[in-house]
Amino acid sequence: MRWKRFFVAVMLFAFITAVAYAGDLNKAKSQLAKAVTEKNKEKIEEALVEIVAEGGAKAVGAILDVLMQVPQKEADIYWQLVSSLSAFTDEDAMAEIGNLIVKYASSPLGKDILFVLQRNRTTATVSALRKVVSAEVATPEMRRLAVEILGNIRCVDSVDVLIEALERTRDSVKQDIIEVLTLLTGARLGDNPRGWKEWWSKQRPYGMPKVDSERKSEEGKGLGKGMTGTAVDELDDVRRERYFGLEQLKFPVLVIAAKCTEGRHKDQHHDLCFDHIEHVLDRMKIPNKVVLRIPLSGNLETDIPDIPKGTIAICINCTQMHQFCVCPFCTPGAGKHDRLFP
Repeated sequence: MRWKRFFVAVMLFAFITAVAYAGDLNKAKSQLAKAVTEKNKEKIEEALVEIVAEGGAKAVGAILDVLMQVPQKEADIYWQLVSSLSAFTDEDAMAEIGNLIVKYASSPLGKDILFVLQRNRTTATVSALRKVVSAEVATPEMRRLAVEILGNIRCVDSVDVLIEALERTRDSVKQDIIEVLTLLTGARLGDNPRGWKEWWSKQRPYGMPKVDSERKSEEGKGLGKGMTGTAVDELDDVRRERYFGLEQLKFPVLVIAAKCTEGRHKDQHHDLCFDHIEHVLDRMKIPNKVVLRIPLSGNLETDIPDIPKGTIAICINCTQMHQFCVCPFCTPGAGKHDRLFP
């Protein structure tokens, strides 16, 4: 009889816990719905923190239910709720998020949820991406992004999913899968699903292979940490591996700069550019030519003489845009201005 009493006690405890969980989740969901109606972003954040802390598929569903009621014009609140889905760290929640991405793959919602998952590098995220990489309803762009995210979650589960996907993929995404598999494992087996499976079956018990974190393939690219002062320095592993910089091409770049030539600056021109593109190009060892802003007639060759032969790009500082005007003699919105663009 004792074991029966023990069993009843355990079942009763589980029931009470489940009821308490449901009660807390429903309460947080109601608070979230109320905060959304009131457009109170602080209260929204508080409710979302509670729901995410509960975890599980039902918590994901609670956020989705409220999300579906957000008016289209309330973009900030929409993204606040969508972004919260990337904060889950349990596999049940992530598996449900994967289901949602596939379910809404044909709408912006599915793409937006997948987009925010880039922030989550926990291994639980693999549970969501597993459902996306081979989903027929997902566009190649969505599957390609899912592969890229997996490439930044360095664990055996990521490799499992990618090898499974390699066997089923028939379009251009296959090349992305091969590229990321090579990046994660260091193995170079190409488009050979069977070869990957056999190699991985032997390697998997030992965990992820060691790879050079500095990546020898970066040598000669001029991508040393903090060297360029551009977004290149902050690229994740997958995008850094794909990066092909202008400095490798050795073609010149034309930089259009701006100086104030009005009023008291007529004789001594005043520099209006605060993030000199040409300085960054110099650090990257990219040849460049700087010209001052001039009225453009629409014919670049006549407006700017001596354009370097083979120019591959034209860089224009954001201060050339009228709405960002910093010239004291150029009033935004006025008919007369001293910028390239209205």
